Amino acid sequence: MTVFNLNNRPAARTWNGLVNDLFADFEKSQPNYSSQPNGKIPVNIKETENAYQLELAAPGRNKANFSLNVEKNSLTISYDEKTETENQGVKSIRTEFLTPSFKRTFILDEKVNAEQIEARYDNGILILTLPKKAEVKPEVKQISVQ
Repeated sequence: MTVFNLNNRPAARTWNGLVNDLFADFEKSQPNYSSQPNGKIPVNIKETENAYQLELAAPGRNKANFSLNVEKNSLTISYDEKTETENQGVKSIRTEFLTPSFKRTFILDEKVNAEQIEARYDNGILILTLPKKAEVKPEVKQISVQ
């Protein structure tokens, strides 16, 4: 018995099949954040003499949708996309511009001054500066021998 696959013929292709073939290589070349451990957004952590710096790769996001919270000794960074359907009556055939929501929590070192944490969003990178507390050196007391 011979089995024929009719979808391999160009005349028998559907519109969606043609679009899928056109974008097959595109999908392979795009970064896939779901391939990161637990689907997390990648982060770089750096330390300088006066501060720690976190850099989260979050391109294509609106900075107003970021939420940063410090509770006890943990820093939580989250992003929640508010989707709006602007084009009523328009059917979407393919959607590849996705900005998935995410949430990351980091345990803060006791050296971090949580009240002075600063954040900025620049060229798709969310940059947080976590300043270190000033070291409290114990006061040296001289004791005279009598």
